[in-house]
Amino acid sequence: MFRTRTRRTRTPLTAIATLALVAAVLAGCGGSGSPGGSAGPQLGPAAVRAALAAEVQRDIAAAWPKMTEVWTGSDHGRRVLILAGAPGEGAEVIDVAGVTRATAADLARARIEVPPSGYAKATWRGRAAVVMAGPDPVIAAEAMRVPGARAATSRLIATAATRESFRLYDQRPGTDRAWPALSDTAEEHLGHGAPLPPSAAPRLYRASLINALRLAWLEPERRPHHLAAAAYWQGRWADGSPEEYAAARHLDLLEGVGGYVQTASALLMPHSGNPRTYKKQLAYDAFAHRTGPADPDAESREIGGLACLIMAEQEGAGEEVEGWQEQLVESGTTPAELLLDEIEPAGQREDTELARRVAEETAAERTVLARTVDPMLKAYRDRTTTLLLVPSTALRGPFLAGGQHIGPEGSPRQIYGGVQAAYETSSGAVEFTGRPAFEDTVDSKRYLVVPIDPADPATRLTGRHLVLAAPRLAGSLDVTATTRNGRRLLIAR
Repeated sequence: MFRTRTRRTRTPLTAIATLALVAAVLAGCGGSGSPGGSAGPQLGPAAVRAALAAEVQRDIAAAWPKMTEVWTGSDHGRRVLILAGAPGEGAEVIDVAGVTRATAADLARARIEVPPSGYAKATWRGRAAVVMAGPDPVIAAEAMRVPGARAATSRLIATAATRESFRLYDQRPGTDRAWPALSDTAEEHLGHGAPLPPSAAPRLYRASLINALRLAWLEPERRPHHLAAAAYWQGRWADGSPEEYAAARHLDLLEGVGGYVQTASALLMPHSGNPRTYKKQLAYDAFAHRTGPADPDAESREIGGLACLIMAEQEGAGEEVEGWQEQLVESGTTPAELLLDEIEPAGQREDTELARRVAEETAAERTVLARTVDPMLKAYRDRTTTLLLVPSTALRGPFLAGGQHIGPEGSPRQIYGGVQAAYETSSGAVEFTGRPAFEDTVDSKRYLVVPIDPADPATRLTGRHLVLAAPRLAGSLDVTATTRNGRRLLIAR
């Protein structure tokens, strides 16, 4: 019954700027693009945007003309980044030639909609463009005062824009021009994320795989040893979690190659100091095991990104996996599978400190899910519960999943831990602000689904009109009531 497909989750640029600032300050303000230094004067919003855009443009000008060296046929030279300010403030239009200012009226005439966070595809004066919501002006202003934070913020924006440009115009997932391995027909719709309930073992194996691949990239002289370790952890994950292994293939390819493009573009951008030191910094900044709940996007991006970086280096040394880029495009083989295909695994010991951290993270995630997702699943299993179905095509703006999970037997297949998204239909609108939900398909149409209680005072159904004032779910729209398999459904119109 459940047919799912990947929904992209995005990190808002406000969070990116915050992370960049904190990371750079804690690191002594020695950012990737310029040396550290004392804080400068506070800048106004317009000056902040202009200064930030100038540094992003420097990075883009260095990397985008050379992106065909990173991925054959990926021509970024004529593409445009539109880095938008707050509503009504217009945007900085950035390309390899420079930065120009676009007013809000200019954007409106070009029919460019700025997403509240994340990225969007657009056309700017006949050229392919990526639209990004800029960082929070207060955070950005503080970052611009500290050289290391300024460089880290601009570098993150430039590399993220490169990754999204590649995704939108080269990989094109979910379109009729997508890579064969990323087309709708190629995807098995097995759900994405870690199976419920959370288990520490697969997270430990994936984290160990990341560590082994990172060392294999950084230490070419010991690469055979590290790849043998990587093959062992890949095998432990595949054998111990076959359902997750199968479900992760699509994301490992999509995000993995994206992670490679992002880091490879950073290697083309200006940096100070020794190239080996810069490479090591990138390795630990971009491919570090993160604390917190399982993050399928990050795991796939890190594992696949490192595997591709290694295959690219092997190609330069005449030790390549033959036609590795073509194989990824056509076959659906993941980067790690392709890299490790003929590598003999060598047994490894678990890192006790890493195992402890992963166990703590998993226990914390179980606690969160017990008060968020578990009540939703309990309501779903009660066939007297009414389900609200909102068409996926009604999504307006970004979709933040709040965690992706594969449901257990007898539950929805694709579960989201806390959706943040706005939907607009012809009859009204509804907004999710951290509400658990899941995906379903009814009559070949995809829906975001959430259990509701029409008897709840926060939920009022009058005829066909539904008004919602529930926790983390609000709005009003018309619905069509129907019954399927003995369950009442309200389908938004």
